This record gives sequence, structure tokens and C-alpha cells, in this order.
Amino acid sequence: MGTSAAALKVAKTIPMQHRRGEIPLFDFGRIVRRLPALGAVVSGIAVAAVSATAGAGTAQAAPPGIAYCSSVPVGSRVQVECTNTDVGAATAGMAGLCTNLRILYRQAERMRGESTIAWSEECGPGAHPILWNAWAETDYHRSFDDD
Repeated sequence: MGTSAAALKVAKTIPMQHRRGEIPLFDFGRIVRRLPALGAVVSGIAVAAVSATAGAGTAQAAPPGIAYCSSVPVGSRVQVECTNTDVGAATAGMAGLCTNLRILYRQAERMRGESTIAWSEECGPGAHPILWNAWAETDYHRSFDDD
């Protein structure tokens, strides 16, 4: 039976003891003896990875809150209530016009974080508000206005 040149070349790279069957190509005994050490290393890596992600948790900042106002005409005045849900400060103000052409204006007022303020603006006797607008803006959102 003939042997190809490639088969002879492969056979020459295997040591003589392996070709005669004295030493097996794979020493399963040595592999089995090393499994506990390999398992310990893999388990250690897994424990470290789980404790780093689950134990510490994900660090996320709370989303910024908002500031808003509600304004309602009541007779000859406008009642305004502004709420700041952010932990930082905010600014609130109001402008309006009455039937006697009186301008209602409340200069921007500072609000503490997580607070509510209320006020009213009066048109005077016999007049009532026809236009008004109240506003509030957190310092966080105002920082984007300066861009």
C-alpha cells in the first residue's frame, strides 16, 4: 500500500514514541487534574464581574426637574402659582395687561429648589385682566439659553 508524500511529511512531525503508541497524543489525565484550578479561575472572574455590576449598581443622576406656572384671573386680579420640581433654583415672573391699560409686571423672582411660590397682581377698581402670561425656568434649563 502506497503512502502519499503529504502523509509522510505529517508522520515525520509526530515524535517516534507517539507513532508507536507509547505516549498518547492527548494526556487526558493531566487535563482532568488541571480542571479544578481552571474552574476556580473562571469562577473568580465571574464573581468579580457580577459583584462589580450588580453590587455597585448603575450610577445615574436624577433627571432635571422643571419649573412651571399656572395663572388664573379672579375678578380684577390675576392669581399666579409657580412650582419648581428641580433640586436647583429657578426664576419665575409674570406680565399682563388690564382693560384700563394698566400693565401688570412681576420682575423675575428667584425660587429655591423643590418649592412653590404664589402671588397676585391687581388691575384696580372696575378693570379686569385681558392678557397675562406667567413663566418659570430652572437654572439648568436657562444654562442652555446662553449658547
